[in-house]
Amino acid sequence: MRYHRGNSRYQQSLLSVDDQISKSNVVRIIDEICEEFCTSITVEKGIKDTGRKAYHPADLLKIFVYGYFNGISSSRKLERETRRNIELKWLTSNIIPDHKTISDFRKDNPELIDELFKHLIRRFKNQGLITGKSIAVDGTKIKAYASKEINIDTIRQKLDGIEDQVKKYLKDMALIDKAEDEVEELEHKKAELEKELEKLASKKKDYEYLVAHLRAIGEKRISTTDVDSKVMRGRYGKYWGYNAQAAVDTEHHLITTVQVTNHQNDKGLLTPMVKASQEVTGQKVEEGLADGGYYKITEINELEQQGTQCYVAINRTPSQAKDQAQGLKFTYHRQEDHYSCNEGKSLKYYRKKKSSEGGFIRVYKGTQCHLCHPHNKCTKGKQRTIHRKKHGDWINLFHQKMNSSEGKEKLIKRRSVAEHPFGTMKYYMGQTPLLLRGKKKVQTEMTLYAIGYNLKRYFNILGVENEKSTKTKTRLAA
Repeated sequence: MRYHRGNSRYQQSLLSVDDQISKSNVVRIIDEICEEFCTSITVEKGIKDTGRKAYHPADLLKIFVYGYFNGISSSRKLERETRRNIELKWLTSNIIPDHKTISDFRKDNPELIDELFKHLIRRFKNQGLITGKSIAVDGTKIKAYASKEINIDTIRQKLDGIEDQVKKYLKDMALIDKAEDEVEELEHKKAELEKELEKLASKKKDYEYLVAHLRAIGEKRISTTDVDSKVMRGRYGKYWGYNAQAAVDTEHHLITTVQVTNHQNDKGLLTPMVKASQEVTGQKVEEGLADGGYYKITEINELEQQGTQCYVAINRTPSQAKDQAQGLKFTYHRQEDHYSCNEGKSLKYYRKKKSSEGGFIRVYKGTQCHLCHPHNKCTKGKQRTIHRKKHGDWINLFHQKMNSSEGKEKLIKRRSVAEHPFGTMKYYMGQTPLLLRGKKKVQTEMTLYAIGYNLKRYFNILGVENEKSTKTKTRLAA
C-alpha cells in the first residue's frame, strides 16, 4: 500500500525563518504597520544604557495584534505561541517574553494601544478606505470579568459587625493593660489584638469607600471584583458587564471608534459616538445610522441642527404602539392650536408641564370623548390626552422621513454594517469575553479587538491571504 509521508524530521535544511513565511502572509503587513507606528512616536522606555534591556514596544505590539487578530487574548497562551508558532517567531525575531511581561505591557500602555488604533484609521483614510462621512452606530453588552457582588445593606451590616469586634478587642486590651504582671503571654496576646485591630481598620476603610462610591453613582449594589461594571440585561439574563459602542464607516465597514461605557442602555450615546468618530477620522459626520435604542428625539434634533442627518429607528412608547395597531391617528392643526382624531373629535390645549428631558410639554385633552364610538379603545379615562413636545413639527417630519422608503433602506443598511463587527469580535472573545477589570483596562482590550477586526477587513479588501486560507483553497481545488 502506498501512502504519502513527510520528510525525515532529522534532515537538515538551509531554510531560514523568512523562507517559511510566504510573501503574501498577513504577518508581513502586521510587521510593517507596527514598525511604521513605532517609528512615528517617541518611545521613552528602553532609552537608558544601564539595567536590563527592555523589549521593544513594536515587538510586544506585534504579539498583541497577532493574538487578537487570531482570537488569542490570554497572556499565557500568547507566551506559548511565541515558543511554537512560526509566524510569531518570524514576527518578533524569535523573542520569547514571559506571560507577565506580556500582561503588564497591555495593562501599562493603554495610550500606546489607542494611538496604534488611530494610526490604523489614518492609514485607512489615506488609502481611501474610510471617508468618515457616513457611520452606523451599534452597542452590545459584554460580560465583565466579575463575579462577587455586595449591596449597601450588607455593607452596613459588615460595618456594624466591625464596630462590635473593635469594641470587644479594645475591651480585652484594656484588661491586659490593667494586669499587674506583664507576663510574656499577655504581651503576645496584646500584639495579636493590635494586628486584628489593624485588619479591621483596613476592612472598615474599604467598606466605607464602597458606600461612598455607591452614593456617588446612585446605585444600591456593586461588584467587589470590578467596581466600574454595572448590572446589564442581555440575551442570557442579568450579569455584571459593560456596554461597548462602535461606530462603523459605511464605505468598507471599518470601525472608526470603539468606546466602553457602563450605561445600561444606548439612549444618549449617539452624540458621543459621532464626536468620537469625528475626532479620530478628522471628518465631519454627515450621516448617522442607529437602531431604536438610540431614539432620543432631543439628541437627534441637536445633531441634525449641527449638520448630521440622522436615520434612527423610531422607538414608540407603548401607548403610541397601541394607537398605531388600532388605527388611531391624531392630527395637529397649528393655526387653531388643537388636535383632531380620525373620528373628527377635537383635543384642545389644557396646560403645560415640565419634561424629563428639559423644557416643557404641551398637554391637549379631548372635549367630546364621551360621544365617541371607539372611546374604550382609545382611552380608559373620561378624556383622551395628547402630549406635544417643543419640536413637535420637526418630530413629525422626522417620523415621515423614517417611514419613507429611504428611511427603511437606511435601517436595512445599518444592520448589514453595524451588527457584523460585534458578531465577529464576540466569536473570537469566546466564553470569557474579557480578561481585564476596570473600565480603562476593558477599553484597552476592546480597542485591541477592534484593531484585530479592522485588520481582517483590511486584508479582505486588499485580497491578502494567510497560510491557512491558501492551503484550504489549494486542497479544495484539488
